[in-house]
Amino acid sequence: MANLCIGGQMAVLNVIVAPTGTYKFVWNGNHPTGTNYGWTDSGVGTSEGTLTGALIATDYGQTGYGLQLNAGNERLQFTVATNDLISDTQGTIWLSLYIGSNSSNSYIVEVYVDANNFIAMSVNYSARTVTGAHKGSGGTTVAVTSTDVVSLITWTRVGYAWSNSDGKHAIKIGAGAWKEETEAIDVFNSAITNLKIGELNMGSIGGEYWIDNFYVTAGYKDADPL
Repeated sequence: MANLCIGGQMAVLNVIVAPTGTYKFVWNGNHPTGTNYGWTDSGVGTSEGTLTGALIATDYGQTGYGLQLNAGNERLQFTVATNDLISDTQGTIWLSLYIGSNSSNSYIVEVYVDANNFIAMSVNYSARTVTGAHKGSGGTTVAVTSTDVVSLITWTRVGYAWSNSDGKHAIKIGAGAWKEETEAIDVFNSAITNLKIGELNMGSIGGEYWIDNFYVTAGYKDADPL
């Protein structure tokens, strides 16, 4: 926000600035270039996303604009080059999730190279738990499912973190503790090319999900930057 003097009168200008903190990528629907744009490199750079099927509107936002997912293959997709937005070896995803309704297990995040290399987050419709999954180099798919649950019709912060060097990954719901498991977090044998908020390759979307304040950080179990 800035003040500007016009004809002796002070006017208040609403200037949208990048979110503060250290991060690889942020999408919150409020980028000045457009609602489908995100910030990279702690606000230094910009990444344009491609919206397919999903809707971006203030009706679906926790703060300002948010993303609505309510059918299969809906997504906001960003191009990844040399792990600039996200890395397969280590990182933490944070997002705000609102479940309006759910009728089947639904994927809400995909970093998908192929069936042998992916990172994903999904919601179990009956238990309303969240699962984070990682697979690299055609190894074993490892998954960690939250003990805490996401309530309906309310915003909840959700985190998923993974580390190849530590051999661990973990999921966190709201104010609950990280649920951590020791697993072989295998490095991808092909480069990441895209990051999807939503899904295309892993499964489907059943119900209505809103997502906002999506962050990717470089460390393992980084504190929520929001």
